[in-house]
Formats: sequence, C-alpha cells, structure tokens
Amino acid sequence: MKYFILVLIFLHQSLLFSQEADKEDTPIKEEKHSEQTKEDLKNKKSPHLAALLGVIPGLGQFYLGNHRTSAVQLISFLSINAAENHFRSQPDYINYYDRDVKFDINEAVIGYSLQKNGWVYNDMPYKVVLQDQKFYKDLGYPIFSETTFDRELRLWKERKLAEENTFVKYGEYSRTSRSSVYADMLNNPVLSIMMYSVYSSYRDAGGSGEEKKTETINQLAFAPFNPSILKKTEVFIPIAFFAALAAATYKWGNPILLPRSVKRDGSLYLEAFVDGISPAIGEEAFFRGYVNHSVSSRFGPAAGIGTSSLLFMLAHEANSDAKEGRVGRMLAGLYFGWLHYRNNYDIRPGIAVHFWNNFLIGLSMMAQYKADRNYDKSQKEVYFMPINFTFQL
Repeated sequence: MKYFILVLIFLHQSLLFSQEADKEDTPIKEEKHSEQTKEDLKNKKSPHLAALLGVIPGLGQFYLGNHRTSAVQLISFLSINAAENHFRSQPDYINYYDRDVKFDINEAVIGYSLQKNGWVYNDMPYKVVLQDQKFYKDLGYPIFSETTFDRELRLWKERKLAEENTFVKYGEYSRTSRSSVYADMLNNPVLSIMMYSVYSSYRDAGGSGEEKKTETINQLAFAPFNPSILKKTEVFIPIAFFAALAAATYKWGNPILLPRSVKRDGSLYLEAFVDGISPAIGEEAFFRGYVNHSVSSRFGPAAGIGTSSLLFMLAHEANSDAKEGRVGRMLAGLYFGWLHYRNNYDIRPGIAVHFWNNFLIGLSMMAQYKADRNYDKSQKEVYFMPINFTFQL
C-alpha cells in the first residue's frame, strides 16, 4: 500500500531531523507562555513521536493519554476497514485494474472478421469419419478446436460474455458494480482516518501550537459549509473555478456501465460526497497540518510548502490518471500549502477548497454513468469480441 509506506518513510525521516524537536520546536506564530514548571517539562510528550505512533489509528492518542479519542479512532478504522473488505469479497466486486475495457478499433474489426469467417472458432463440430481407413475432418481452418456454440456456452457459464450494449457498440468503456462502488467509497475513509490520526496526535502533543489543541473534528467536517471560511477570496475563487471546470468537462470520459439499481438509489451521490469530504479532511490534515507545519517550523515556509506538495503528488501515483495528473496535483499541492500558510496554518480553508473540488468532480462524472439492464458483473466483451480479448479469454 503506497500511501501507508509513504507515511511511514516520511515520519521516520521526520524523527531523524527532529531529534531535539521537543526542546527547540515552537509554533510558527510565536507565543508568550507562562513559566513552566520542571514537572511540566518532564511530562511533555514528543509531537513527532506521537505522530509516528499515530500511523496506527488511536496509538498516538493513547500515547498522549487521550484514551477515549484513541478508542474512537481505532474502532472507526477497524470497522470501516472490515466493511470495505466485506464488499471486496462479494461475487460482484470488480478489481480496480479490471474495470477499464480498452481496445483499438482496428483490432475490433479484425477480431470480428476472423470470427465471422470461422478462422478463430469453428462453427461446425468436429467430424472424424473412418472411411477406407482414412480420416476425414470437416474442420475448416480454425485456430481453436472449440466450436462457436461451445465457446459462447462456456463464456456464459463463466460469466464473461455480455449481451450487445448500445452504449459501447464500438467504444472503450469502464464497468463497476454495487460492491465496487461501496468498497471504493469506504477506501477513502480508511486512509483518511490514518492520516488524521497522525495529524491529531501531532497537534494534541502541542506540535501545532497551544491554540490548535482546541480544534475538533466537527469544525473540520463543517469547514466546507462554514460561511466565514467560504467568503474568503482565496477560498471562493478556486471553488468557482472548479465549478466552471466541472460544468465544461462533465461530458468528457468514457461511459461507465453499472447496474440500473445503483444509478437509481442514490449510491453514486453518496459516493461523491464521501469521496469529497473524506480525502479533504485526511489529506489536508496530514500533508498540510503535519508535513507543511513541521517542515516549515524548522526550515521555513518555502521548504514546507514544497515538501508537502511533492509528497501530495507522489501519494497519488497509484491513481489510474497518475501520469496525466502529476502537474495538476503538484500545482494544487502548492496552492493548498500557500493557503495553509496564509491562514496562519489553519487547515480548514484548505479542507473547504479540497472538498468542493472533489465533490464537483464526482457530480460531473454522473454524466458518464450508464445504467445497463443487460449488465453483468464480469462483462469484458461486447458482441463483436476484439481480437485481443479473443485470445485472452
């Protein structure tokens, strides 16, 4: 899991360059503290050690003595992870890298022609006749011994053959299912709880400054709908830009086939919302709240913004559009880092922008979803069978 490894590596390196963090680190905004007693200094917890332990949800809070918060984080993580695994184990679940059906139109035509002329699968069964001690075979010249009927019967039994679909007659498409939608929806909260656990442990240990200790998860969750945040120019303008971009590009992309019931029952809108709010909180908490703040406090805001942006981009390398989206994610990371710095290292404005970007993208994808009454969970071919799928199946 690349996300998990990335977090571990960075936290390990953070501990190395922060060996004296407990003694030297101060918030970016200098504060005047009252004199601390020796007992206070003795009991002070390391923010970076708390963050490292926070990679396991709840462990960082347990280290800080916040046992109730620790239990909530751990139980939430385990429960959502168990639910995700449940949907992944369902018969209709489709693996992430098996959802895209891509082919070249020339390959499709060749595959169709080979089948039509009986060069791949023989339309006649084998006939072996013993006559005058000679074998006569009525075979044509098929590549495989399987007949067309036997082949189609096998594919139907193996749930690999789709009926004709008018949406994708000669085009590329993607496919998903109810269990795939639910598993994807739960995957983001699993990662986000882990990232928020790191940040909250760092914050509650005093790493973000004493004033941030009063921050609650409710404040972060409602940030995208908080008028005092939305009215900020640096928040409103990018949201308006993302809205215009979503409106202009909503018809882009290949069709995504799915069962009719999934399109009708509101599951896709719920997924769009969860995919909006969950990464917004988790990623802003970790990449800005922890990475940007901790690096900036030691090396300056430029280093913090640059480091957090680079890690933000690398963390999305597992995405299907990683190559095409690198520049965009790097620029987004730089903006989120600057927004964090501009607002006195408050992650709520970043959460607001991040949420509306993700949510609007999710809504724009609704035009790509096509309810297919002939849909089967393992559709991998339409009626013409591209040549590359012919040999694959």
